[in-house]
Amino acid sequence: MLKINGITKILFPTDYFNINASRWFVLLIYWLTLASVQLCIPIYSGSDWYGDWWLHYDVAQFYLGEKAGDTIYFGIYTVTSRTPLFNLFISYYLGLFGNGFSVYQLAALLPGIFLLTTITLFLRSRKVILAMILLALNPYMNHMIIFPWPKILTSIYIIAGIYFYLKIRKEVASTWLNHSRLYCGISLGLAMLTHPSALIYVVAIAVDNLWLNRGHFLNIIRQLTIPLSSAFAVLLPWLLWGINRYGIREFFHNSAITTGKASIAVRIVDTLKNALYTLEPHRLLNEFLNIDPERTRIGAWNSWLLLYYDVLPGTLTLTMAGLLIVTAIKRYFNKIPLQSILPHSFFVIIIMVGFWGGCILQPGPNPGGIVGESMTPIFFFLVLVIAEYLYVLPINVKRSLLLLSFGEFLLSFGLHMSFMAMDSPIVWDSNLNLKFNNDLFFARDLTETAWPIFVGAISFLILFAIGCKNPVNEKEK
Repeated sequence: MLKINGITKILFPTDYFNINASRWFVLLIYWLTLASVQLCIPIYSGSDWYGDWWLHYDVAQFYLGEKAGDTIYFGIYTVTSRTPLFNLFISYYLGLFGNGFSVYQLAALLPGIFLLTTITLFLRSRKVILAMILLALNPYMNHMIIFPWPKILTSIYIIAGIYFYLKIRKEVASTWLNHSRLYCGISLGLAMLTHPSALIYVVAIAVDNLWLNRGHFLNIIRQLTIPLSSAFAVLLPWLLWGINRYGIREFFHNSAITTGKASIAVRIVDTLKNALYTLEPHRLLNEFLNIDPERTRIGAWNSWLLLYYDVLPGTLTLTMAGLLIVTAIKRYFNKIPLQSILPHSFFVIIIMVGFWGGCILQPGPNPGGIVGESMTPIFFFLVLVIAEYLYVLPINVKRSLLLLSFGEFLLSFGLHMSFMAMDSPIVWDSNLNLKFNNDLFFARDLTETAWPIFVGAISFLILFAIGCKNPVNEKEK
């Protein structure tokens, strides 16, 4: 602990940052960190999210007028298999700064920075800084942000929709239209326009409202009509365009095919398997149970790395997952409220509907788990709960837990980045073919220097030091 305190005093000699200024400083350092990591990546790996990183770049070419609209991806997907907002977002930056894959990589990082700013909607004071650091030093979240796809941008709109829904939830006025209902619907509509998996959270909100207003049908109609109508209004231009261009049957077929072609019976079995694989480290256990002498080293490393990208306990880091479980059990038996981020019933509904909805939507059983597919908002709220639990602990305990979590971060994400920077085959997979077959030049290929990995390492250390310096509550000052 003395060493940690010494490092933070050297880096930050003043007693405390100005709260608002330090938030912007964290965002700036985190942007520098993500950009440095992106400049180190020769290929995307570490998860089963094959192809999406290239697909969205190629679809953006259609919106730039550089690609035909009849392209078939991976034998099944078309332009309308993906809702357009992320691709339009990316095409804006490609149009401004050049239509290169490296521009796409760096522009795709921006939603990750925006995501950290949404913490202020739910937390106040120094808890915001602590939650920012927990997210910034999480291997799963870093991988999600660096991987150029729409899940983070979708999550931002979902979180905004939930924020406005919480205001609706508290309303007692009889008016049908107000700002909260309109903004909630627009946010949820933009979320679905970014990625269709956002529908899960629209269902969760509807289920919560049905439960909250059970026996009061008029309240349900009053509180949900404007949000659902405005969400549909946001989607309507996309629906009309797709139907006009491809026909109603083909348009909806192309949209539905993203969840696979399995029968109902097979889908039920796949859903149960997805749930199991998300909650237990299936591949890691498999690796130790079926040891192949010829691939033990590579298999063991990959299993450890994948644990932090695909499986629910790993996404929180084992340290933070342990803190969440132990604290929740203690608070339950001591009859202390388990969390204060969301109302209890709504929190449970968000977790359950989000989890099972993700398991249903994921095509085929995914042995690596499906946290990355549609569960990022769940992870976001769990981290905020952890930040609240961590905040009230004694300062030395907080710093010890941060140190342990940072150690896991170095052993997973840091090790993975180091392997990629060294062009190690340990982290290469079938994504490599997509890069070569499509003649893609990554930002790493353009720089061809080692300096980004050193800048990234220093930036991560600064974030860790901020985390150790700031988690102080008023009783400890």
